[in-house]
Amino acid sequence: MSSGLFDKIDQSRRLLELNEEVSIEEIKTAYRGLVQKYHPDKCSEEKKKFCEKKFREITQAKDELIKYCMQYKISFKENDVNERNLDLDIMQGYQKRFYDSWMFDV
Repeated sequence: MSSGLFDKIDQSRRLLELNEEVSIEEIKTAYRGLVQKYHPDKCSEEKKKFCEKKFREITQAKDELIKYCMQYKISFKENDVNERNLDLDIMQGYQKRFYDSWMFDV
């Protein structure tokens, strides 16, 4: 059985048309593309209500995913930094993508 948090995050991810593993930059890129597509000012009058609803859903989904990502903490303690193991090697690529995106364009 899925948890409520997972369901919420998964729904947000799917709404933004994202894979299960993405960087913050990929979240922002997907958000920008969908916001442009569904911006109420760019929709025809007959689609305006639909676009307004979709625009709000997309924005809420992006906010949920960013909020979730920002909860992660990375240790800068000497022992943690010096410790090298398989998990750390695997995570380095994800951490770099996360912090590059977060530090330079949130």
